Amino acid sequence: MRRVLEERGGLSETEANDAIARGAVFVDARRADAPELKIAVGARVRVHFERARSDAARGLEVTAVALPTTPSESAPALHLRARILFLDDAAIFADKPAGLAAQTPLEGGAALPDYVATLIGGPALLVHRLDRDTTGVTVLARTTEAQRQLQRAFREGAARKEYLALIAGCPPEERWTVDAPLGADPDAPRRSVRKTGSPAITDFEIVERFDRAGVALLLCRPRTGRTHQIRAHAAHAGYPLLGDAKYGGPRQITLPDGTRLPAPRPFLHAARLRLPPAYDVAAPLPEDMKSILAKLRSV
Repeated sequence: MRRVLEERGGLSETEANDAIARGAVFVDARRADAPELKIAVGARVRVHFERARSDAARGLEVTAVALPTTPSESAPALHLRARILFLDDAAIFADKPAGLAAQTPLEGGAALPDYVATLIGGPALLVHRLDRDTTGVTVLARTTEAQRQLQRAFREGAARKEYLALIAGCPPEERWTVDAPLGADPDAPRRSVRKTGSPAITDFEIVERFDRAGVALLLCRPRTGRTHQIRAHAAHAGYPLLGDAKYGGPRQITLPDGTRLPAPRPFLHAARLRLPPAYDVAAPLPEDMKSILAKLRSV
């Protein structure tokens, strides 16, 4: 992949590596995630760029994009430094808002690394992903070496992640574990439990019950890092996330007095991320989850 970008696309080795790391390279409409990826003859390779500037001090190409003046579904505004949870010479911990992609979308446009790079005035390289509508702690790297080290920590299972989720249903148990392999669902664009899937384990714990509304707040601790793992495991257990229509979750709930509360997105929040020995970072609940919790507590 990198050789194709260098020889056919005219990119430098650094530019090619950075574009792949940011998730900005697609081969026949599929995202390329490794510099060593082999490319078949005739494959169509696309690279999505925003306005790039060179950061000579770091020897990287970084993206600089104009922040929108008002939030929107396609490009919600990051509220300046309030979205930066922690920053040092190696890592940036950002509080990702709902609606902002972690990687450059296939159709192009800005993603989380672009916004964070604009906020800090320097490189922000992707380390891991949250779904577009998931909020909370996301770590990015400031150098390619830091990116490699942080990604290795995730691959080796050193990252400790805690999520908060609102689910439909009131489980009888206080704690349970779903140990079920996940793979692509052949009948829908989602993940499902499959014997041939990748190993996946998630621990669930009740934080708060709202029995009258048929809702519960969960603490979710994934031991592995599969795509849609919490969403798929919660649905498999019979308790899909509120707002997660893809996995059978309701788009609204009705309170005993008839009040309807909308759930326009899957209510999943990355609340805490620990990367021993140096990092332990938390993100506050987003306003939409705080609002619906306040209403549930008033019932």
